Amino acid sequence: AALANGGTLYRPRIVNKVESVDGATVQEYLPEKIRTIELKPDTLQRVRSALADVVRSGSGTGGMARSPLVDIAGKTGTAQVVEMKSAYIKSEQLSYFSRDHAWFVSYAPVENPQIAVVVLVEHGGHGGEAAAPLAKKVIEKYVTIQKQAQENRQVSTAGNPRAN
Repeated sequence: AALANGGTLYRPRIVNKVESVDGATVQEYLPEKIRTIELKPDTLQRVRSALADVVRSGSGTGGMARSPLVDIAGKTGTAQVVEMKSAYIKSEQLSYFSRDHAWFVSYAPVENPQIAVVVLVEHGGHGGEAAAPLAKKVIEKYVTIQKQAQENRQVSTAGNPRAN
């Protein structure tokens, strides 16, 4: 998220606000800035470009996060669970608890980031195969909800209210 927004690190939140049954706001949690990460503009642009290429390019490991709805940037990762000292063994041949963890960190849209998503699939194997498709689904759902909300606002401001 800090790379997506230019270097500001915010405290992660799961809840934005708490509402009563009648819809009144009981408590609101505003963004809390932790610190700013100093990055040279050229460095920031190179990293952002590389993260976009991980998903966009045909050779990137994050290709399974490519979406027709929104341009996603991300980085795959695989965290090794057990050390393999001898030959290469396919994930499927290992016991479940010996399989690697799959990671994918992402944000979207690339040009105007609105959402950052991290997915960890314990014992899921490789990040590009197990975690990237899940991040894509979360991001696409977010984009769809935002688009619907914007359309509803446009309809109501045009003076033509309609039932959803």
